[in-house]
Amino acid sequence: MKKKIDYKYFLNWNVKPFSIVIDYWDSILVDNYPNDCIGLEIGAREGGLSLYLAERLGIKVICSDLKNPKKSAFPIHKKFTTKKLICYDSQNCLNLSYEENKFDFIIFKSCIGALGSKRKQNIAISEMYRCLKKDGILLFAENGKSSILHRIFRKINKYSDYWYYPSYYEFKSYLNCFSEYKLKSTGFFTVYHRNKFYLNIALFLDKIFSQFIPTKYKYIIYGYAKK
Repeated sequence: MKKKIDYKYFLNWNVKPFSIVIDYWDSILVDNYPNDCIGLEIGAREGGLSLYLAERLGIKVICSDLKNPKKSAFPIHKKFTTKKLICYDSQNCLNLSYEENKFDFIIFKSCIGALGSKRKQNIAISEMYRCLKKDGILLFAENGKSSILHRIFRKINKYSDYWYYPSYYEFKSYLNCFSEYKLKSTGFFTVYHRNKFYLNIALFLDKIFSQFIPTKYKYIIYGYAKK
């Protein structure tokens, strides 16, 4: 039985637009896994997705970031009984220190954009693939290149000049090494809305018009890939 936990603990920011990602992951994950399963969160920051794997699947998780995230993540994790399932580590996703075939799950959100280039993003996904066990699963959610309107908005508001937003088709190419994958996209009007009133309007517009907006123009790329 899945525990009912506010998604803000899993997603930390931009919660409502990204909540569809959690619902999708829930729909593809089985309720029970062997006790010896192990997961890895990449680019953890506050460790929300480590909490997701620990709470949803009851598995052991390594919560990692370029700098050990324990200081920022543990105050959140200690609110939950599964904190004992989570440990912390410093890892560079371009050169993971773990051996091949170690993890049953690897998970990240809004992480590989910080690498700054398509080449580095491809390397990072290849490293995650290497560290997954046979039939291991990669769960991902990333901010994509999306439409020209989104790119103009990001420049005007000076969002992360160093960030590289992969297109839907670039991200798809990163997954070619996997035996199977499902790539989806969502979100158009909701990008970076902080005001609750305007965000609710944007969510309503996304719900109505999403089916008519081409996949490549949506700004949240998410899904899973199986080794």
